Amino acid sequence: MNSKEIRERLKLARIKKGYSQETFAGKIGMSANSYCDIENGKTRLFHPKLHIIANELDIPLQSLFIGSPNAEEYQKEIAQIKEKYSKELEELKIEYNIAFAKVQGKNKELETRVETLNNIIGVLQEKRQIY
Repeated sequence: MNSKEIRERLKLARIKKGYSQETFAGKIGMSANSYCDIENGKTRLFHPKLHIIANELDIPLQSLFIGSPNAEEYQKEIAQIKEKYSKELEELKIEYNIAFAKVQGKNKELETRVETLNNIIGVLQEKRQIY
């Protein structure tokens, strides 16, 4: 997701609707300067009014972010994103399980050592009582 592309989509959608920045800003209850700053990258892209902007321009919010003009393309994009991140998630799960297994192995080793030391202490205490 490239914020410059998103800002360009906003601008093109506004122009397509025939609005100047000033007129459009007034329609959505913003100052012209504030809206101009969004389009020009001077303010954060994830503005609280972004959904209002998209609604007023009659474009789905998701099309701003991924540029898909229709629901079918949007669903394809979402599927690709899910596939990409599900692979990464599976890799992370595998890495976690390996690390967890190592920790569990070390814990068992330490538990065994503690048990052995406790047995030795017990034997030493018994011998001490005998003498």
